[in-house]
Amino acid sequence: GGARGNPGPGGAGMVLYDMDENKEVWCGWLFMEGPATNNEAEYTALITGLHCALSLGVSNICVEGDSDLVVKQVTGRNKVRSDNLKQLYRSASLLSKEFSKFTIAHIPRLKNKRADELANHALDTRNSFGFTEHRA
Repeated sequence: GGARGNPGPGGAGMVLYDMDENKEVWCGWLFMEGPATNNEAEYTALITGLHCALSLGVSNICVEGDSDLVVKQVTGRNKVRSDNLKQLYRSASLLSKEFSKFTIAHIPRLKNKRADELANHALDTRNSFGFTEHRA
């Protein structure tokens, strides 16, 4: 996820992979009118992706994201100090408990190209795709 202007319009890109078959099984992008911060867009991508994974019947999930802040907050290594992130953190935390197994890890931005591509597509086209039927 990211925001142009930070804060400004935001975009979130989400991708689900089947790691056993090493293939993409679902993707979506979400345009956020804004104003949104980069961190809000990152949390929105996480929350939307988790909603979709649950609705698709995923029970074990390993989330990979390039936001060090979000990963550290969700794992409890960092406190959530920003008021605008506290509710997003609570939503992500509650959703993570819905899975039989949930892990989250930081990856370099270069390894997160597909999600970044989708977030930028949302910003460029100012539209959303792939999640409406899956959102709670």
